[in-house]
Amino acid sequence: TVYKARQQSMDRIVALKILNERYSANAEFVDRFIREARAAGQLNHPNVIHVHDISRANGRHYFSMEFIDGPSVKELLRLEKRINVSRALDIVLQTAKALEFAHENKIIHRDVKPDNIMLTKEGIVKLADLGIAKTFDEAGPTPEERRRVMGTPHYMAPEQALGKAIDHRVDIYALGATFYHMVTGKTPFSGNKAAEILKAHIQASLPPIQ
Repeated sequence: TVYKARQQSMDRIVALKILNERYSANAEFVDRFIREARAAGQLNHPNVIHVHDISRANGRHYFSMEFIDGPSVKELLRLEKRINVSRALDIVLQTAKALEFAHENKIIHRDVKPDNIMLTKEGIVKLADLGIAKTFDEAGPTPEERRRVMGTPHYMAPEQALGKAIDHRVDIYALGATFYHMVTGKTPFSGNKAAEILKAHIQASLPPIQ
């Protein structure tokens, strides 16, 4: 759960992300939660949401981060159905700068999608949710990940869908799929089940954007 909060020591508004109590005893969820905070904390870039602090209180894990006063791209799409090409280009280029910086620091996001691209009121892009990010050194799939694919089917690169070893190119693919959604109002592939969508990413040709 994410709350809008005031950090009293600095007298500033922050976003406070708290791990659900029922997951606090689950080592995997705690590890993923901490990894998200640390991955974001390593990336000091104007297009990445800045994490201030990570801690634990009364058995609850939380971290505080920069509060973003505008919508996500997902919210824009819900309101506008599709996004003007020039605006979409600006959003994608800013997101690409954030990913370039992450990749230079050997971090792969692995879940780039409209939900995770946020905008300030001034139109500055902030890349969010590094919860399944991995360093390049860790990018080979674990046995568990071969069984359970991590990411979002509508924007997922074929290599990631197949549980193969991945690199920074999965983020470029996901950003391209997001761009496609922004300008057409539709995801590149659709289906009733995640498996159908993933299969299309692996086997089908991309529907022409025209």
